[in-house]
Amino acid sequence: MSSLDRARLFKLAWDLSGEAFGTRLLQYERYYAGDPVRTTASNYLQVQDDEMMRLVNEALALAGDPEPARGTQRDAAE
Repeated sequence: MSSLDRARLFKLAWDLSGEAFGTRLLQYERYYAGDPVRTTASNYLQVQDDEMMRLVNEALALAGDPEPARGTQRDAAE
């Protein structure tokens, strides 16, 4: 990338993020759907995960129990 193109890119980035209009736009986009922390917490607390947990438990049941590792100290003592 040439230095001229790099300067243009940085100027554009500043215009979008550092300028008053860009900053207002960023705040509007961030808070349009409400407070992001409260929204995330609400989504976490209200998730319906019964089906997901059923699928995970079925997958774990298919995997079976792990076999003990061979060559451990416990095997050497026996």
